[in-house]
Amino acid sequence: MNKENPVDTNIVLRKLKISLNANTDIQLAELLNVKPNTISTWKKRNSLDFNAVISICHTHGIDLNELFYNDGNHLTSNHS
Repeated sequence: MNKENPVDTNIVLRKLKISLNANTDIQLAELLNVKPNTISTWKKRNSLDFNAVISICHTHGIDLNELFYNDGNHLTSNHS
């Protein structure tokens, strides 16, 4: 993690994929309305477009606290 992004992007994206039933980064990119290489860039830079993530969470009823702060282990058994 860096000082600009206090969350682990890889974990957030993994939990977001589970919550949205997206099996691949390409599917996640389509849902977020970004190019597939954007997901790769976010992972490399440990950065996110927080507005895009928050917007899709709002649209799909995803709890932001669960996404950003909890470890998300419980999501794998409920949404896989």
